[in-house]
Amino acid sequence: MQRTALYIRVSTDEQARHGLSLDAQLQDLKKYAKNHNYEIVGIYADEGASARKKPFSRKEFCRMIDDIKQGSIDIILFIKIDRWFRSVADYYKAQEILDTYHVVWETTQEQYNTTTTNGRLMLNIKLAIAQNESDTTSDRIKFVFSQKIARGEVVSGKIPLGYQIVNKHIVKSDKAYIIEELYAHYLQHQSLGDALRWLQQSHGIHMHPESIKRLLTTELFTGRRQGNDHFAERIIDDDTFYAVQKIIQSNGNIKTTPSGRIYLFSGLLHCPECGRRLAVVSSQLNKNGSRYIYYRCPQHYQSRRCPNKKIYPEKRIETALLATIDDQLDNLFITAKQRPLKQRAVHSNEGEIRKKLDRLKELYVNSLIDMDTYKKDYDKLMKSLIPIMPIKRKVNPILKRMHTEGAIEVYENLSAKQRSTFWHQVADRIEFRNGEPFIFFK
Repeated sequence: MQRTALYIRVSTDEQARHGLSLDAQLQDLKKYAKNHNYEIVGIYADEGASARKKPFSRKEFCRMIDDIKQGSIDIILFIKIDRWFRSVADYYKAQEILDTYHVVWETTQEQYNTTTTNGRLMLNIKLAIAQNESDTTSDRIKFVFSQKIARGEVVSGKIPLGYQIVNKHIVKSDKAYIIEELYAHYLQHQSLGDALRWLQQSHGIHMHPESIKRLLTTELFTGRRQGNDHFAERIIDDDTFYAVQKIIQSNGNIKTTPSGRIYLFSGLLHCPECGRRLAVVSSQLNKNGSRYIYYRCPQHYQSRRCPNKKIYPEKRIETALLATIDDQLDNLFITAKQRPLKQRAVHSNEGEIRKKLDRLKELYVNSLIDMDTYKKDYDKLMKSLIPIMPIKRKVNPILKRMHTEGAIEVYENLSAKQRSTFWHQVADRIEFRNGEPFIFFK
């Protein structure tokens, strides 16, 4: 008797459609399994999962893939191919996994024969049609949203602190002053951790550091959104907003925590399986007063959407990367010195022109202007940004010292913050190859 998994997917807007509800699909699959003498070993139902949502981000789909890899499933049942995938690329990605573990699939309401050339052709045609339907729906939604934004109407009930929705428009709430104070506080202290503590102590608002950063980088507070300069009531003036952005960018990708702890590679490490950034985990204080710090994939430990269960100790990563730096020191220093000079356009109103360029791009992306209009206005704005002047080349000072004094010697005398700053300044991202960290230098 073949061990069978029943897979069901229905989006929110399909719930009421005849034959597509979860219950209707389940009854159909159970009947089919009984008639074919299949043993049902698992039911996997992704409720409210749109066809446009990538399958490997569906919770139940990923759980089923994990069970396949454990060898507990022989065959997968679903009613139609569009319950499974609406993308040719996604289909073949999953099919590769199924082939590896010798798992097959069947549909109860359609017939496919993937063992023949014509059968595979018909499957590809069916998937292409399904993908086109999904893409068409997505385009339609984007158009509706862009029109609502152009009219200054909200497209979601989720709005940031300081705002409220009145008659489908975003206006200031009685907490708008908190946002004004937050921006002023950050300009003075230039620390996300300090801003977090201030918000807790002054207003009793508890947030994650990333949420604080999101508030400080939300352009909506200037009243703008996707080409509409008057989408919402303004809370923060342009000078204040862009001054804050400059500070945040200059601070790099180093994450600040309420505890003030420094993590060397936060934001740099990427999962070798799903490509997402690894999350940092810190243990409680040991008897010697130290902490065990490691990184892991949040997609696995939070939602099982990624099969990667491994943990990556920070100390081991640090040792491996330091050896990499030491081995490549001469080449890195020479490359940094020989890197072509960057150039920057100079204009008395450069900042304003850059903002116009960004808004122009948003108009085109949201299909509010055509390509010809975009190119014409783009060329016009770019011409106003000349003459061009070079930016002075900079070589990382710690890298320079390492080149003259030795990598290990210099690094051992750095503070935790200096070490973190160094890695974030020299590394674009860090991936894992055969379990070992591989650094992509800037």
